Amino acid sequence: MEYIGQGSGAWKPAVSAGGGSSKRWDPSLRGSALIGLAGLLAAIVFAWHSFRSTVPEAPSCISYQQTSCLLKFDGDRDYQGPPCAPVDCAFSTQELGCPFPAGGTFTRRPKADPAAQCQDPFLEATRRSLLPPCSEACCDGGVTGSFQPGDTGLPGSQTWQPRSANCSFFPYSSSEVLHHLQASKARIVVMGDSMMKQLHSRLVHMFRGSSRVIDYTMYASARYSLCRAADSFAVAEGGYQKNVRGVKPPAVLEGVPAFFGASPAAPGCAAGDPVVAIDSMFSAWYTWQVTHLKAYREAMPAGEKLILVTAVNFLEKGGEVGQEWMQYLESIRNEVKVILVSTPTGRTKNEDALKRLRGRNKAMKEWAEGLPEVSFVDFDAMTRDPHRPPGGEHDIHWMCWLRWAPQEGGGAHALAVPGQANNVLRERQGGQAVAGIHSTSDGQCRDEMDLNVWQVIFNCFMKS
Repeated sequence: MEYIGQGSGAWKPAVSAGGGSSKRWDPSLRGSALIGLAGLLAAIVFAWHSFRSTVPEAPSCISYQQTSCLLKFDGDRDYQGPPCAPVDCAFSTQELGCPFPAGGTFTRRPKADPAAQCQDPFLEATRRSLLPPCSEACCDGGVTGSFQPGDTGLPGSQTWQPRSANCSFFPYSSSEVLHHLQASKARIVVMGDSMMKQLHSRLVHMFRGSSRVIDYTMYASARYSLCRAADSFAVAEGGYQKNVRGVKPPAVLEGVPAFFGASPAAPGCAAGDPVVAIDSMFSAWYTWQVTHLKAYREAMPAGEKLILVTAVNFLEKGGEVGQEWMQYLESIRNEVKVILVSTPTGRTKNEDALKRLRGRNKAMKEWAEGLPEVSFVDFDAMTRDPHRPPGGEHDIHWMCWLRWAPQEGGGAHALAVPGQANNVLRERQGGQAVAGIHSTSDGQCRDEMDLNVWQVIFNCFMKS
């Protein structure tokens, strides 16, 4: 098992490239006499490994230019006030323009170029070793973690790191993640509830370098297609009623082969620049997940590898993990890289619910122990760390999201320009307009927490 982040570690402040402070999760063991020696040895190993295996690439910064839009905010009005609730947004929606590009292109500029905006390290096109030193020690079940001052490039950012004297998580860049997926012919599917849907949305924003991240709040399948030159984001037709329990929603299931079986594509991706798929499938209960995942795998093209990122499920009422789901994961763990994400529990007030959630988290962790094919990311521990990034609501949702208006036309505070071709999301939502933004508690809409979860996930699968 690779076990990330249980119980301890800390968020610590850091100075970002843009001049602001930031935080990162750090598993370093403060006060240990071994830190200096271990760090020196790790640096020597890393330098030697990098010398032997690094693919040279000129230092550069990646910028993103949208070419089409799924939904556009009205640029003539400032929606900084009432449409943002329960907290006013700390920015104007005028600066967002199109928060949901349907597609765009990437430009790589040398760092020496004055036009290069390299404030986000994730967008640096610096390819390093794909085998960081001490990686196995960092993923050991006994290693805990904490948030430390970070280098995410966001104001006030923090980075989660293991609390260990001889290892730290490797800060992967977008180029490295994309290169790994292309070279290994792998795709990612994120499956679970709204927490996991926001996790998928956060990764899209990471690749695009968005400084303000907002979830589109639609319970439908989605695909993000990506190559070095361009990307494309698509929301599937159809959805389902959020509150349906105990059934396999046909609108999701019937659309799996047609939507996910197609090869990923993005205009602007040339031959020799493979397009990778990063998919999202809302499947919030164990009774759905086996059927959905089977259909998804059957629709996959032959020869592709699958990285499954899935949650322990907040919405489940029972105290046990579904046995059919566990048996299916057991049967595919040698074919699929399984990454389990625990459910945050820190703000759950109901004692029965708290017992159920922590019981399921514990059961999934114990199942993963001893299985090198399975990783367990302790999101629960990250959200309960006293130095965690700001903004979370109930420790589940760390991203701002759209509030859809039920009436046609959207009313007095409609944010989307009505009747425009770029409002694809309105069409998917049955003609509803956007009434406002549900803001996080800090009003910043940066979602540093899910950014850190992804960096931990990268450390789970980039070594394999």
